Amino acid sequence: MTTTFLHESKEMNQEGFLKICMVAVLSLACSLVIAQELDMSVVSEESSSRGVDIDDLRESSTEVFEQLDENHSGSITRDEIDISLTDEELAQMVPQELRQWDRRRMEIYKKFFREDIEVSEFEVADKDNDGVLNKEEYGARDTTIENYKVELGWKELDTDSSGSVELVEFNGFLDDFEQYDEDNDGILSYEEAKNSNDQEILRVVRARQNSYVYTYLDNSAQRIQRAKERVKKNNEGKK
Repeated sequence: MTTTFLHESKEMNQEGFLKICMVAVLSLACSLVIAQELDMSVVSEESSSRGVDIDDLRESSTEVFEQLDENHSGSITRDEIDISLTDEELAQMVPQELRQWDRRRMEIYKKFFREDIEVSEFEVADKDNDGVLNKEEYGARDTTIENYKVELGWKELDTDSSGSVELVEFNGFLDDFEQYDEDNDGILSYEEAKNSNDQEILRVVRARQNSYVYTYLDNSAQRIQRAKERVKKNNEGKK
């Protein structure tokens, strides 16, 4: 009887201890989340009041231009903003190369991708214009549409129709920033951006202010491994 009581008491003590631990962990997690939200709200408020430094934006935009101009020709051609990547190409990469490609793809996407333009996705994906999506076209449809919308943005920036985008065209949007800098302090505030009624300026200001929120999940090795497995499976299916 005494032994049974002691055993039950021990189990109750262990159960109570586990409950206390769980409550403590949950409290800590909630505290961290609240602290993070408070911290982000402070950063957002400071960023909103500070606005965007036009000179800093011009410098960073020029750096992006130089990064995308792979052959250092002084202009960006259509081939240099191709963001497609086959499984075979991905399988041959090492994680560092994939991380570099991801960063490059992100910059191309931010600068050129025209999400606001509606297109017939079927017609874009149907590369041979036969009215039917074959297996290859269907499998690549997302990449094809994405590349098409990037090309639309690239053509829009190629204002002289030279077949490439030069630095003055790439940074041309900054002229509007200076125009709407009402107090001429070199900083375009969020209020000044709103007063411009220019959605592109607002988009750039928001992206610049919220860039700290972007978190890159580095799963390069896993993505490369999955690509290798798909290539292997595809090759086996051809035998």
